[in-house]
Amino acid sequence: MARQEKGIPYQTVLKNIKKGDIGSTYLFYGDDLFLADDLIDTIIFKVFNAEKDDFNLHIFYGKESRGEDILNAAMSFPIMAEKKVIILKDIEQLDKNSVESLTDYFKNPHDSTIFVAVSGKADFRKNPFKILEQKAVCVKLEKLNDRDIPDWIEAGVMQKEKKIEPRAAMLMAARSDVSMRDLYNQIEKLCTYIGVRDTINEEDIESVIGISRQYNIFELSNAIGMKDAARAISIFNQMYYVGEQPVGMIVMLHRQFILLWQICDKREAGRPFKEIENYMMTNYRIYPNFFQNDYWPQAQNYSTSEIQSCFSYLLDADVQLKSSSVKNDLIMQKLIFQLIRGNAT
Repeated sequence: MARQEKGIPYQTVLKNIKKGDIGSTYLFYGDDLFLADDLIDTIIFKVFNAEKDDFNLHIFYGKESRGEDILNAAMSFPIMAEKKVIILKDIEQLDKNSVESLTDYFKNPHDSTIFVAVSGKADFRKNPFKILEQKAVCVKLEKLNDRDIPDWIEAGVMQKEKKIEPRAAMLMAARSDVSMRDLYNQIEKLCTYIGVRDTINEEDIESVIGISRQYNIFELSNAIGMKDAARAISIFNQMYYVGEQPVGMIVMLHRQFILLWQICDKREAGRPFKEIENYMMTNYRIYPNFFQNDYWPQAQNYSTSEIQSCFSYLLDADVQLKSSSVKNDLIMQKLIFQLIRGNAT
């Protein structure tokens, strides 16, 4: 199966694997290789119904493995199982002879073997990546979109046989400065912390991760959206005092105004309330209670033209934070007032 432009999306492949639709050969490549581990763990559990199999799971590393050994493992039949799984990490570090051997294998893979190659630096101009592009399910691993991270958090919690409240998952996802591995570690800590309870809530997030329920990016966004300048400045000052990075705040505020723009655009086009609510749930995972209590009231305070001005303010502040000698807190306080004002004169 040839890869699509930039590879098949991680979420699509993950869903297919969970359904039992597992290919014979995979290439996981890109910047966030923790997601590769996530996919590999899902394949292993789906194939063996366990976290490992001493007989039928083989893990190799490109720099220290010989192509002959990898090929022998891939071509041998599974022991008391239908399939065996071969994991080859850092495939780009294989020597020339090993590349040639595996290139031939990828042209005609063994029916009872699932072969997973992982690379942080895939060059599709040459083998083995050239042949993998034609024969494998290729997945480019990048940081998930903001709207996909809460789903990923919920899935990770469910794997621990626990649940997490939607608002709590969104609160975790709001931290733009953490990696997927950090989020996974936080999930493990939270599941341990709640003990026999089955659901993680906002209080748990505050206790374990230290994200305040009162002073966080959601509360800041809400205060700005409701044009409450005093509250917005107070929340920002608290966040800044505890070390929250202004650049990360701008990323999340930009996302907030994208959501508000979607609502305003459809409202100004005359779309009914319920249709807009369903659209935001389907496309941006904004639950009805959040839409009704937070996003819809905020959208009434803006027009699409005002929100377009807000995008310009956000861009200007981002440039200033990265290049200006002005203090970061002054830049952000000015931005907050601009966002609340919209394009009013």
